[in-house]
Amino acid sequence: MMEVYERCEAHISLWDADHSHWFCGVTSEPEQAQREMIGGAWLCYELESDREARQLEISLRNEGCKLIPNVGGDDARYIYLYLSAPSPFQ
Repeated sequence: MMEVYERCEAHISLWDADHSHWFCGVTSEPEQAQREMIGGAWLCYELESDREARQLEISLRNEGCKLIPNVGGDDARYIYLYLSAPSPFQ
């Protein structure tokens, strides 16, 4: 799990180090989650269990990432994150 966390952090740093610009969530259907995202710099990893995915999600939220609400179920082993789309008013 630490390796995936470090890869997520490296990805965030590469694109935009401000965690508050990122969304993270867990899912059992990463393709569906990717179709529904509004933003870019998509990243997704499969973990060993739903528990690991949710622990990683909590760690990323503690760093400032925004939550993507998803019930997920027992097989939500995928953690994903993406950079939020810029506001048209900026």
